[in-house]
Amino acid sequence: MSSGGWTSNESISPNGRSPRSISTHISQPRSQIFIRTPSSSSRIVPSTAGSQIHRPQSSGIFGSRTNTISSDSAFGSPFHTPQSSSRLSSRTLSTFTSPRRENAPIPSIEFPDSSISETADAPNPRNIATRLERGSSSHGNTSVRTHNTRSDSRPSQLTYRGLYNTTPEPGAQHCGSSSPTISQQRLRNSASNSTTQFRSSSAPVESAPNNTPAATRPYDVHDEPAPDTPYFNIEFQRGLRQAKVIAEQIADILETCELARDRDSQIYRMIQTANKIRRFVAPSICTIGIVGDSGVGKSSLINSLLDEVELAETAGLGAACTSVVTEYRSRLPQHSARYTIEIDRMTDSEIGEQLRELLWSYRFFHITDLDDIGMGADEQTRLEAKSKLAWDTLKAAFGSKRELTETYLQDPSDGAEQRIQTRLREWSSTLRWPDDSHESGWLGSAETAVECKSQTQQFLAGNLWPFIKVIRIYLSSQVLKSGAILADLPGFHDSNNARVKAAETYMYKCDEIFVVADISRVNTNKNVEIIFQKSLGSNLKNGRPSQGISLVCTRSEDIDSDEISKEFFSSRRNPNTGRVKQLKETIDDIECNSERPGALRQRDEAQEELNYLFMTARNEYIEKLVQRNHANLFINRKLSVFCVSNKAYSYYRRLSRVHELPIKGSGIPALRSHCHKIPAQAQFRISHHFLTVTLKGFVQRVQLWLAGGSQETMPNDATVQRLLDTLTRDLKRKSADFVQQTQEEQKNIAKDSLIQPMSMNLSPWTQSALQVSKGWTSLHPAQYAAFCRGCGSFGSAKCPWANWNLELIEPMIDIMSTCWEEYSERTATSMEELERLVVASLDALLTQVKGMLAYRIIPVHITDSVVDFSGAPLFAEAVETKILSIKYAFSVAGETLEAQLEVIERNASSDHPNAYIREAMVPVYRACSIDKGSGVTSRRHARMREAIGSARFPVLFKAIRSHVMKALYELIKDIMKNLHGDINEPLRQISTNIEMLRGSEARVLAMNGDFLDRLEIVLRAIMGEMENIEEIAARVKSRAEESH
Repeated sequence: MSSGGWTSNESISPNGRSPRSISTHISQPRSQIFIRTPSSSSRIVPSTAGSQIHRPQSSGIFGSRTNTISSDSAFGSPFHTPQSSSRLSSRTLSTFTSPRRENAPIPSIEFPDSSISETADAPNPRNIATRLERGSSSHGNTSVRTHNTRSDSRPSQLTYRGLYNTTPEPGAQHCGSSSPTISQQRLRNSASNSTTQFRSSSAPVESAPNNTPAATRPYDVHDEPAPDTPYFNIEFQRGLRQAKVIAEQIADILETCELARDRDSQIYRMIQTANKIRRFVAPSICTIGIVGDSGVGKSSLINSLLDEVELAETAGLGAACTSVVTEYRSRLPQHSARYTIEIDRMTDSEIGEQLRELLWSYRFFHITDLDDIGMGADEQTRLEAKSKLAWDTLKAAFGSKRELTETYLQDPSDGAEQRIQTRLREWSSTLRWPDDSHESGWLGSAETAVECKSQTQQFLAGNLWPFIKVIRIYLSSQVLKSGAILADLPGFHDSNNARVKAAETYMYKCDEIFVVADISRVNTNKNVEIIFQKSLGSNLKNGRPSQGISLVCTRSEDIDSDEISKEFFSSRRNPNTGRVKQLKETIDDIECNSERPGALRQRDEAQEELNYLFMTARNEYIEKLVQRNHANLFINRKLSVFCVSNKAYSYYRRLSRVHELPIKGSGIPALRSHCHKIPAQAQFRISHHFLTVTLKGFVQRVQLWLAGGSQETMPNDATVQRLLDTLTRDLKRKSADFVQQTQEEQKNIAKDSLIQPMSMNLSPWTQSALQVSKGWTSLHPAQYAAFCRGCGSFGSAKCPWANWNLELIEPMIDIMSTCWEEYSERTATSMEELERLVVASLDALLTQVKGMLAYRIIPVHITDSVVDFSGAPLFAEAVETKILSIKYAFSVAGETLEAQLEVIERNASSDHPNAYIREAMVPVYRACSIDKGSGVTSRRHARMREAIGSARFPVLFKAIRSHVMKALYELIKDIMKNLHGDINEPLRQISTNIEMLRGSEARVLAMNGDFLDRLEIVLRAIMGEMENIEEIAARVKSRAEESH
């Protein structure tokens, strides 16, 4: 770099001399980021350009904040708070002026060469089937050249530039069927063996010269190294990219057929399948929930991860931004704009629950004598905040209604609450949504981040936001390409119960949670625990076992260079101690010799490296300490820690020329890499299936179609019809019967393993719960009321914290834990048996077809005749592929079933906003909370006994049992319905393959033109590449299994 990077205006020289200011030559207005050191006054230092630069003592965008990590914290951190380090001024990475804004460079993607050349002497269609069965790769003088992934000269480490999942930019999509002329032109163009570069994915741009020095090239997020996982294996990614090229090659040749536009033809359907395959992108399958208090830099973190400037911006939106989930997803092929916005509205039932909760939160604070019921000041403050939030929300939604006043909402008369609820529902039905909205929400688009924010703020800044569930923004971003979804989650600690339930449910489903906190807050163990408790709520202890937790500490630029140097680089045990000393000497020497050529560039580079070493040392220290002290908070869940500087990343990312070191030091690339790792395992399985089943099955289908045009298959008509009848009559009927039987079996397992044990223990559980509730009667009435207001949870200095809900269901949890384990095992066994039956039926068909291959005849028990059957090898291979597809469907169904059973068990066996015990007890707690007057204590006790029931009428546990039964039966029904469809699809494809062997279309085409000849040339060329792709997929999968 020729001018300012991260530079300090002062540096401590290694020989103990006083700090010196460092001048910076600025060729054009640019801001500087630096670590500030103590200074008694501002200094004017001559620059190499003959100008003078005035250096104020403290200024800059990054501010003059002091670091608040105290030396006497639980970490034993060397960083001082203002109280403990009054003698030292902080050193902060800062900027003098706003940087010159430049558009971020648009990355390019190189696609592999997919050229095909062909010569004369095309083969005769009479022997096409035979040659395809033998896997012939040449015929006569025909030569075909395809892209060979094994021989490519590529870098050893994959970057995101080489990731196959490259969604086309707007206006650059490859459309479906085009005219034969265009398709032929594409085929001719592909033979030129030229490599094209694309914007973000496919829009052509000028190639950047490869000999550009790394120090002067624009920083490109697509050049960041991908994680070392099987999904990001460079060979595997090349295979995925080449798979899309193969589909495009087949589509191009099929589009030249005269039947390409006939929607009823097999050619047309194959073109549609090819287009789906070549547009295949990594699905968005893993959600990363991002939580944190206001002001900790959560929006800035999202912008940094997305590599956007100000897309995520919540300032000034008040309660709206604290209530609505905003998802950032990878743009889909069908999206034509740079940003696509999707907004989900609440359903009628959800709106009703929301309004009930808002009205309750407001009225309870205002119409209840809180002092009279003995409520403490802290709890009153909390309830007041919830009441204010409820009023603000109702006013935002219905502020135009004159009737809506605080006096109206505080009506204490009998039946007032129900009347107000009815009126609020009436008002909600008259809200005016945009004219282009639909029943479930709204869909829009934008070309700039500013326009995107404007589109969303028309909902968030108006009267509609209280009834919005989720905002989804689709865009092209490197961090989203692997299938991650970034979700900006609202805080729920001060929200109403409806929002808390929605937020808690969403958070539980997330695959990982990023807890964002200011780095100055993680100075003690207690602070870290408070951050986790506040951000995660019930998910702290009751989160999914597979859910990861990451603590993201922002503002890592706030460091004290003197303390860092003393703490981490004063010992020879640190391998970088010598390097730090050398860098300081270099900077000090340049101060004295700033006129020599290249001095400022050398100084900037030395300062950047010094800043990087300082930040990295402190960050690694904090990361290890948090890991060691707090990993036990999450039992079996993994805890990761990252320290990032959004300001440093934002500043350096805007520069047109920058070293990678400052951006790497910001911590954002490392966190982005972590985002890619989260979905990597699931994406590998999906992509492996795509290569070995989806793509292979499609190519086999085209081969069978081509084989049907051969004269060798002409005697197949009767045989094909009988095979089709057998498949339809036997396999489809059997699979439907198997699924239905398994569904009934699953219900019986649920009854035996769960429902029956619950039914047998209703009375003893109820008696135990009554005994527990009797013990609560000894509490002071004010404490009893506090438990009711806390939905069963309360604790104070005089009353140890307790959870009534868990106390009530503790006997049930003890007994049912083994029942849930048994049920899970039995359901898994049942699914395995269903898979065995379905696969066995297909194996029987495969055995019959292979018998035809061995004897070239159809067994008598199938056709009652002896007929030659050409194409049997191809058909047998296709059946084997469909068996793999069905096995994959079963594995997905099994994982879905296991995950949903985990949710049901959690709802039945723990206490959280969506727990079944809460569903039953919250109405009782609220009735007790608002009750007052003479005899209120006895009435509360009576309500509690009534809610629990008696040995004869076990009200509470019958309600929990009903919830479990309903949830299980609905789950079984949904799983089996989806599985039945997943089984029928491969069977349908087998039927289609059988129809292909009839060859009615291909035979007609064989008599008109050379289309079959040209198609065979393409298929034969592709087969070698298909073998290579399968070898790569098998090799990478084998390595992954060995590593585990």
